[in-house]
Amino acid sequence: METVVGYHNGASEYQVHFYDVQVERRRLALQRLQEEFRPENLRLHHKTPHFFVSSQWQDHNMSCLYLGYRIFWALYFSMWAVWAWAGSMGYDADFSVKGYFVLYMTNWGIWTLAVDTTIQAINVVLHCKKISEEGDATYPSMTRLMKVSWILSNITGALHIFITSAYWITVYPNRSGESQTTESFPGV
Repeated sequence: METVVGYHNGASEYQVHFYDVQVERRRLALQRLQEEFRPENLRLHHKTPHFFVSSQWQDHNMSCLYLGYRIFWALYFSMWAVWAWAGSMGYDADFSVKGYFVLYMTNWGIWTLAVDTTIQAINVVLHCKKISEEGDATYPSMTRLMKVSWILSNITGALHIFITSAYWITVYPNRSGESQTTESFPGV
């Protein structure tokens, strides 16, 4: 980096050098951004796809405990989503009344969580099947279901934090005596 020594419009040597450093930092930041957002980096690919079907405490082999964990959460959130829809507006309400269910973000959040955990469980079950049939647990690239799971997990995490924050800031102060499990638990 070459610094021009001299004075221009009353600027000292320190100010000129400081300006050069800032320009260099901006150039490096722009270069890093261009490198990060190259078209080939925007694809859904991961160096180690088995991370999407295995827990952090295991190697490549399948853990029955992890399989049970994924299936438990898939069933839990799926039943919660079905119960929320069936129980909304009363069990004997007309179907047109239950149509209002889709207007609430908390209900969308529950359903995205149910779909996400179900797809994760399916991924783990397919991984178990691959191990039992082929004896190998490596993947050359991500499967479509892994990519869908990756997208949904990112959307679901951000969605629930937003829904929980919005609920506690805007709705909760005006409610009394009702359960807040549906609105608060997914965000936690």
